[in-house]
Parts: sequence; structure tokens; C-alpha cells
Amino acid sequence: MSTLLTQQQLLSAPESEYMSDRQLAFFKDLLLNRKLHLQGLLAQRAEAFRDDSEARLPDAADTASVEEQRAMEMRMLKRDQAELLDVEAALKRIEEGDYGYCAEFGQPIGLKRLLVAPTASLCIDAQEIQERRAQRQRVA
Repeated sequence: MSTLLTQQQLLSAPESEYMSDRQLAFFKDLLLNRKLHLQGLLAQRAEAFRDDSEARLPDAADTASVEEQRAMEMRMLKRDQAELLDVEAALKRIEEGDYGYCAEFGQPIGLKRLLVAPTASLCIDAQEIQERRAQRQRVA
């Protein structure tokens, strides 16, 4: 079995190697590491949330402060859960042979974009169109 590509090797590869087995292995490894990190983070956040729930606070100021902290922790927990779902969806796209290609237009998403956002399922053009649609819906 060959070793994983480095980021430099990935970026210097010819276009004809786009989403080759070695490139897919690079992104799969990247996503699996992110998945493990998120799973650990979620376990820590859930444990901290349970510990906070069991704490007894004597005065209203302490209670208000803890409630604000819990609300922030809940937002972070939800964000991490959503990211984990995105990572799992990206891993599924690798298995299905769709990873690296725009779900909207079918064109390559691009290595640089995938390095920055490895869970991306849209190319820049499709992402911008989607964001403009969402913005118009918020305004309407």
C-alpha cells in the first residue's frame, strides 16, 4: 500500500489525477481524523453539560451566569453535531465516488477549496448561487 500524499504533493499533482485513489485516500484520512476529533469533543461537551446540570447554585446571579454558559455550550454542541454529520456525509460521498464534484453542476470542486472545506459538496459558483437564494428568501 502506498503512503498518503502530502498537501504539497496533492496540490502539485496534474489535473488528470483529480480525485485519484491517492487523492481520495488523502481526503478520507483528513475526514476520519476530523470525525475522531469531533466525536471526542462531543463526548467532552456532553459530559460538561451533564456536570453543569447537576450543580446546585445558591444565588440568582450565579444561576444566570451558568444558564448563559449552558446556552453557549449548547450552541457549540449543536454546531459540532452538525459538522460531524457533514463529515460523515463527505465520507459517504468518497465511498460512492461522488467526493470532490459539485452536487449541483457536477464539475470539480477543486483541491484548494477541499483543503479549506473538506466537507464541501458545492463548487464556488454553486455555493454563491445558493447563498444569494438564501439571502433573497431572508429579505422577502
